[in-house]
Amino acid sequence: MVDVTRWDDGVGTSISNHHEWCEGKAAAIAAARRLLAAHADKFAEDITVEAEVLTDLEWQDRRRDFDLD
Repeated sequence: MVDVTRWDDGVGTSISNHHEWCEGKAAAIAAARRLLAAHADKFAEDITVEAEVLTDLEWQDRRRDFDLD
């Protein structure tokens, strides 16, 4: 998963989220690298682009946090 966050006075607001389901950790790491490279152009002084790999259980919690389908 790659999250693009805009920061204002230390408060972050997620402005976009990109993810893909993968079979296995190695595939998930490769996908995170691809997604990070694809969205690196969004990085700016007040915007971060962060990648992370989540298990299926962690993903369920994150979907609720980001209200994703």
